[in-house]
Amino acid sequence: MRMFTRSLVVAAALSGAVQAAELADYRDDFSGTPATGWSYLWNAPVDFGLGTMDATTNPLGDSSNYAALQWTGSIWTADGDTDALNSSPDNYLRLHATGGHPGRGSTDASGVGNTVDRAPIAAYTIQSGEEGMISLSDTLLRSANSGHTATMRVLVYVNDTLKVDKVQTGYGPSTDVTFDAELGSLAAGDTVYVAVSPDGSDGSDGFALDFTINNNIVADLVDDYTLGSSVAASTPATSANLVGGWSYLWNAPTDWDGTSSADASTGDITSVADFEPLISSGTRWTADGDDDNGNGSPARFLTSNTIGGGLINGHPGRGFSQVEGNGNDEDRYVIYAYTVDADDIYAITDSTFSTINAEGDGNNVRIFTSLDPSSALFDTTWDGVTDAKFDLGIGELSAGDTIYVAVGVGNNGNDGNDSFRIDFTIITVPTPAALPAGLMLLGAITMRRRS
Repeated sequence: MRMFTRSLVVAAALSGAVQAAELADYRDDFSGTPATGWSYLWNAPVDFGLGTMDATTNPLGDSSNYAALQWTGSIWTADGDTDALNSSPDNYLRLHATGGHPGRGSTDASGVGNTVDRAPIAAYTIQSGEEGMISLSDTLLRSANSGHTATMRVLVYVNDTLKVDKVQTGYGPSTDVTFDAELGSLAAGDTVYVAVSPDGSDGSDGFALDFTINNNIVADLVDDYTLGSSVAASTPATSANLVGGWSYLWNAPTDWDGTSSADASTGDITSVADFEPLISSGTRWTADGDDDNGNGSPARFLTSNTIGGGLINGHPGRGFSQVEGNGNDEDRYVIYAYTVDADDIYAITDSTFSTINAEGDGNNVRIFTSLDPSSALFDTTWDGVTDAKFDLGIGELSAGDTIYVAVGVGNNGNDGNDSFRIDFTIITVPTPAALPAGLMLLGAITMRRRS
């Protein structure tokens, strides 16, 4: 996964964690000298301004054909002056601090044979350190002319891939269009283009425009991971000792004394109050803080270990069928917990899970939140998998709520050869409608495949 290390985010600098961040805002950043990352463009026809212009060329969607707008001292236009009628097909085309106006539409020949919707384009290129899950929020397209009775379109592209296409019709507050969207995982150099087209004809198409571009990554398990070897032995894996809001836990019996349990019939995976932090052994995270896999029942072999191949290696503790000498009847999970620090809509994405040993019978992956630990959002057992996915929408959470991703044993209740590898990213999404394709919201679907 990409490491998000945007140095301008104060919270990230303080905590060391990746953080959701506003990268750019149309109105806040608008200037006659484009701010870093910004450009103001239009889909100019071939040979615009020359006697050989071909006004049937260069529709939206091919960024190699876009041309830069020119600053007039107050607005951006195609020809660098404020006269809306002295050239075509860019008549009226402009961007200003709060909006703009499209050029001629595909049905407006304008004496030059124009057949293409001409649109002003506000473009932002993702900078180094801003990579991640990118979204649009706080979006607005509003008609600014009371004579507007037809339509306009707002089109959003990532590079040349269309992500949003929405129509605005008529005049008045009830006709406002929002275009919040999740744009996906973008790299440095990728560009977001927001274009407003006249949708065929440009009559009275003045518009108000605004949008914010965000990096939605809140936390990433591998990128944020604190190695057990990087802290002093006996350090608990609580948020006070780890990056950001992370803690590494397990579902301990209620009588767990730090090294053993006499009655291991308690502490099921829904008993959040009984979760105990893993402890650094000086080399890795274990339930009892040492590297002896044979002691510490029912947490024998339970560990969150090193990073290998870009993933965290781990192993659950005992399963429900391994009673041992203390009456264990619960699956003992390695639990990766993240406590959010802001009210928002959350999702898990870029997830991957692999079982390691063919001799084992797989692992159960269970995802839930502190809102209702007994209701799993995801509950699936995998055996013999590589790069299995558990992306899903978590839903609305408040500051202080916790997301739990727990890994236990397979269906036979025995932890033999149940080593695993895992990674995932926690993101915010601007609206439920902007969830990445395929993700579910809290309460919409619960996956229960475990027998």
